[in-house]
Amino acid sequence: MAVATTAQSRRRAALGGALGGALLAACSGGAGGQPAGDVGGEQARKAPVTLAVAAGGWVAETDKALHRQVWDAFAKARPHVTLDINEIAFTTDKLLTAVAAGEPPDAAYIHPNDLPAVAGPGAYQNLDEFVKRDKSVDLKGIFPKVLEFFKFKDVLYQLPYHSGPSMIYYNKSLFQRLGVKTPEEYDRAGQWQWRTGWMEAVRLLSQERDGRRFYGFDGRTGIHFINVPIWANGGEIFNKEVTESRLHLPPAAEGIQGYADMWSKLGAVPDPANWQFFTRGDVAMVFGFRGMGPLFRTITDFEIGMWHNPSGPAGAVTRSGPSGYGVVSGAKHAAEAWEFCKNYVGPAAQGILFSGGFNVPMTSRKEDADAFRKDLVPWEKEEVYMEAQDRRLRPMAPLPLKWREINVSWNREWALIRDGQKTAQQSMTELRPELDALLK
Repeated sequence: MAVATTAQSRRRAALGGALGGALLAACSGGAGGQPAGDVGGEQARKAPVTLAVAAGGWVAETDKALHRQVWDAFAKARPHVTLDINEIAFTTDKLLTAVAAGEPPDAAYIHPNDLPAVAGPGAYQNLDEFVKRDKSVDLKGIFPKVLEFFKFKDVLYQLPYHSGPSMIYYNKSLFQRLGVKTPEEYDRAGQWQWRTGWMEAVRLLSQERDGRRFYGFDGRTGIHFINVPIWANGGEIFNKEVTESRLHLPPAAEGIQGYADMWSKLGAVPDPANWQFFTRGDVAMVFGFRGMGPLFRTITDFEIGMWHNPSGPAGAVTRSGPSGYGVVSGAKHAAEAWEFCKNYVGPAAQGILFSGGFNVPMTSRKEDADAFRKDLVPWEKEEVYMEAQDRRLRPMAPLPLKWREINVSWNREWALIRDGQKTAQQSMTELRPELDALLK
């Protein structure tokens, strides 16, 4: 095994040797999946390939080590493959530029939030075609709601390696110190809703104590986070056809305003907002996901708790921050790029990610559930994770072609609402024509 990493964080793994048993499996919904192949025979006889991969999606440095284990196992099972990993995440614009210049990576990570900007102009290959040709793949084993994030106009462009349904992580020690009920206690009292128990807890936790300033909430924003209180309040982002905005209607505007009140009325969010302040004990609650797990496991100064997101009049709902890889248009080694994407969904790769506290099962495979359960730490709640993934999750999909431009418009108006310069109702009403034009 030979591994080298340059100062630019590019990683080459030219890995040899045998790998016993069926280490890698595809997307099979059944036990065991499909074997990676005869490492000493068929794989070794193939022509050498250098597979260029644009990696990314790091929550923190701590989770890169998990992915390096996945890459090492992938290359070890394929002696003819040398992985050329760029660990500095490609932006959407960089990927589009590389494709246009005829120098694309073979496989690339892009957050599904940017999928319309990549798939729309044809920078990703249609993975449905790969699935048709690859009899080892059974996408039925992947939870359908998870797969929805990786489609554009009903075409699959990425395979997931991570699905992180959101929930609330909290500093249990700080709750106890300040005498505030925990989310579980609010929930048992029927008060764990965005408008009631959540806002009360955020207010009570935002205070100075012993010369130190504490904040109730980490301040996660973006329409892909604020969609949760909007949905819980009965609002929508778009109409069903994704041709008109619905943010100006009262249920959506009220959900937005309640969220903004944590800034403008309660002063409950640090400036600048940063979820990593949670790790140093300054922030009481994080609107987080298990991708933060490797970093949270390093916390020793306080006890962590976790619970469901608050609910609302329309019920309990959550969002996700999933991640995946796609085969890039113009890839020199599309077949190996597909194998790289497919490998990440298999039980071996998923087991590695579970081992560091990074992932929640995306499939119905028993191997995934067992590996996930085995690696939970005492403060993690399996039932909270799985209810979020399997029952509460609502995909932010389908996304419109001009989703990036819509986010620019949203962020401009959100800043005015957050700072109390406009009400959400006023802002979203004024924004409606601009958004509707972008949806045409």
